[in-house]
Amino acid sequence: MKVEFYEDLNRFNEMVFPFLLKYEAENNLLFSILNSLKEDLYRYGDNKPIFTSITENDKIKLVSIRTPPHNQIISYTDNLQTIDVLIDVLIKKNIKLPGVLGFKEGAKKFIKQWCKKKGISAELVTNERIYKLERVAEETLGKNEFIKATRLYENKILQWAKEFLIEAFQERTNEMIEQSIKKIAKAIRKGKNFFIIR
Repeated sequence: MKVEFYEDLNRFNEMVFPFLLKYEAENNLLFSILNSLKEDLYRYGDNKPIFTSITENDKIKLVSIRTPPHNQIISYTDNLQTIDVLIDVLIKKNIKLPGVLGFKEGAKKFIKQWCKKKGISAELVTNERIYKLERVAEETLGKNEFIKATRLYENKILQWAKEFLIEAFQERTNEMIEQSIKKIAKAIRKGKNFFIIR
């Protein structure tokens, strides 16, 4: 298996996009991060992101991104041996990790092997799930109108978002919530939010 590190975000995106798309729901976090980094390469910190792919017979088998100082993120893979290959190269490069995010089997294997090789223990912080929308029932949209959320709706959207964040993420600090609100406001101004009008 071949491990490749990429300096150029656009080249990395071009190479890995078809692979990630095959497992679109499972790789939604990677898509989100890649899209954010296209707008601002240093959005998640002062250090340059680390882009990695693992190939076998010229076919991508695993994709990984890290935006230091944050966790290592691994794509879905049907070849769990790629996890061992990634771990070996990260250890060889003397990389220190706060944690890993990924699909359940992959993350479990990563943690088990990483801890064994590093002589450390791990703790599960968040057990997340992914839901995939496969179709929208006709009665959901009905004759309602689907419109772009303009700045006219900004105050209402931000109020809803803040209430949601406070209820859903009770462990978040006020500062984290305010940062999220700023990102949502920016998305509204860029025309990335939509409403269903009844």
